[in-house]
Amino acid sequence: MPLVSVIIPAYQHGRCIAEAVDSVIAQTFRDLEIIVINDGCTDNTEDVLRPYVEKNLIRYFHQENQGISSTRNRGLSLATGGFVAFLDDDDVWPPDKLEWQVEVLLNSSVLVVGGLSSVFGNKTDRKPVIEGSGYAELDTVRLFAGNPFGSPGQTLIRKSALLAIGGFDPAIWGADDHDIWIRLSRLGEIRRYDRISLLYRVHDSNTSRNSAKMFENAEKVIRKNLLGVTGQERQRLEREGFRFLFRYGGKKLIWQGAGLMCRGRLREGRALVARSFKTFLPMAGKDPKLLFQVIAAILKTPWKLKRFSA
Repeated sequence: MPLVSVIIPAYQHGRCIAEAVDSVIAQTFRDLEIIVINDGCTDNTEDVLRPYVEKNLIRYFHQENQGISSTRNRGLSLATGGFVAFLDDDDVWPPDKLEWQVEVLLNSSVLVVGGLSSVFGNKTDRKPVIEGSGYAELDTVRLFAGNPFGSPGQTLIRKSALLAIGGFDPAIWGADDHDIWIRLSRLGEIRRYDRISLLYRVHDSNTSRNSAKMFENAEKVIRKNLLGVTGQERQRLEREGFRFLFRYGGKKLIWQGAGLMCRGRLREGRALVARSFKTFLPMAGKDPKLLFQVIAAILKTPWKLKRFSA
């Protein structure tokens, strides 16, 4: 059996999935299997993958569309390796990604090892990623303060740990990986190294571009993982979680709502602003820093109207 199972959920990225698969085949670490699950693609994904199937380079499965979380879980159920890695079908790995991450897991009790990501695709003004030799230990509090990984593709995970928490939650869209890290952090150590482990492709259909839906599901993650937590621990996690949520999407709701109202769409605009206030003002009354963030976002609204009312 291979040591590492690489799981690639495939959906409507036939134009670039070959590059993703090729980046796994090109890994300097060779003791692996590649599992590709076609989640009901209607494009040319199957045709692109046929040569890989014929050459026994991948294990290929097809299913009716079930969504990314369910597809990842099916891949997990098919995996034979002790370590699992997930790669989205539009992203790419650097050649040494698995080699150094496997070394960390083999020589420690760490449950998840991750790295940094570098973007490519649409030309945008982005800061270069600076690599180093250190790493950060990500505990539950730190994970409530935000998702340290832009994609699961940055990580390598012990399969036993993923199975112990029941895998990904299909009820969470777009933020299911954040939920996974929080739950895994309660079982053991998660590390993020200052090394590139993923090349993230930027394009118009990225899931993360649906900001309203992403915010709704990020809130689900925070509220779900507060269940059963009491006392000072709850206060601390709640504080960090709601500060993150406001930075992540709460202030955008205010700015977008104001922009809609400026365009005469009063009902829609008021609903967005009210949505933000309903979520954050009760917590802001107990957290001066969050209250300051809410007030700052309101005061900054006039300078944001040009962008959100265009």
